[in-house]
Amino acid sequence: MPRFFVPGVSREEAELVYARLAISCGCEVPVHGDRIYQIQWTHESDVWVATVGQRLRGRRMRVRRRGGDYVEISDALHDPAMVRAIFPGPSYIVMTDARRLGPFVSYWNNPFMAGKPSIVVRFTV
Repeated sequence: MPRFFVPGVSREEAELVYARLAISCGCEVPVHGDRIYQIQWTHESDVWVATVGQRLRGRRMRVRRRGGDYVEISDALHDPAMVRAIFPGPSYIVMTDARRLGPFVSYWNNPFMAGKPSIVVRFTV
């Protein structure tokens, strides 16, 4: 996993910007070993992945009948919002560049609660 960074911010400014993002989300600033790089969670049966520095992406699984059999089909889901930071807690919080911090219209509020993720990946220390 990569070392800690905040997308679009110099290494020198990353700590200050990260602290400001945490405060704007109403979160404590996590210590280095607890900073989140990526999470995977389920929302309305769709599986989503948020990775710092990347656009939100997901998969929707559907079952279709094909020739008398049932076949599972996977559809890719995309969202234009780029993840700026992920904060741990009882419900993980994801801050993106959408709406109040940027020009993109996203399916998700900003920030949004991702609930309890099924997969959590931390930055390397």
